[in-house]
Amino acid sequence: MNGQNRGKNNSATAQPNTQQPNTQQPNTEQPNTPEEQPRKKRPQQDVVFDPPIVWRADFETGDLSEWDLNNLKGAKAQTDSGRCTRPPSGVSIEQAHSGRYSMKMTIDSRHTAGCRQFRKAEPASGESYYYGAWFYIPELVQVNGNWNIFQFKANDDGESGLFWKLEIRNNDAGDMVVVPVWKGAIAGPQAQDGVDSKLYHQTLATVPVAQWFHLEVYLKQSEQFDGEIAVWQDGLQLLDEKGVRTKGPDGVQNWSVNNYGEDLLPNPTTLYIDDVTISTERIGP
Repeated sequence: MNGQNRGKNNSATAQPNTQQPNTQQPNTEQPNTPEEQPRKKRPQQDVVFDPPIVWRADFETGDLSEWDLNNLKGAKAQTDSGRCTRPPSGVSIEQAHSGRYSMKMTIDSRHTAGCRQFRKAEPASGESYYYGAWFYIPELVQVNGNWNIFQFKANDDGESGLFWKLEIRNNDAGDMVVVPVWKGAIAGPQAQDGVDSKLYHQTLATVPVAQWFHLEVYLKQSEQFDGEIAVWQDGLQLLDEKGVRTKGPDGVQNWSVNNYGEDLLPNPTTLYIDDVTISTERIGP
């Protein structure tokens, strides 16, 4: 599970933190390379996946078209802001967890920038699912601002609001670690909590450099306080919080994997993502 081109496939204490507002700047694009020529976008179609998987993307189409399979009509998968750069086809052969391709996202984080890839059909159903993906960070990143690589949003009073996310931060030793975060747009995540962000720091696992690692999140949706979120890194459970909310009243949930952040070193900052799954059972690394 920890080398490139491999086969496919404790709860913690909370501390409040206020997040920075976003700014936006125009996108830029990288020139085409022979391995990354854009391909014709494929239409939505009905595809049946082998249980327990209900949807997956391994990028072996050579583009991002799998994100449109069985999706909601009119749903937009790619939502970028600021100085986000992607290959013309969205994928690269530079790194791959399996097969030949992975999704490549690069940001210039001198100002807030984000490459986001959304999946909406399954979370919009309101059902409970496991959301997983493999990530590759080619070099140690110093996070002076914030770095969001995995998030759950929901419509709130007609606006899309962020509720739960996984951030990469640095621990006291300077290593990268995954930190689950409740964004705090509304009171929560538990009934006794007010309106404030909450970070769930953990010391169980660090994020490897130049090595694939797997993140998987179970989300039982709730607009009240009877939901659940659990997080695993390479099969090790980092978080299991029950009795939480995941969205506001009448909210419609959606999910994305991202390279979204501000004030990261080195800059630009590149992230590779591969073998993305949504399932009714844990897939694991």
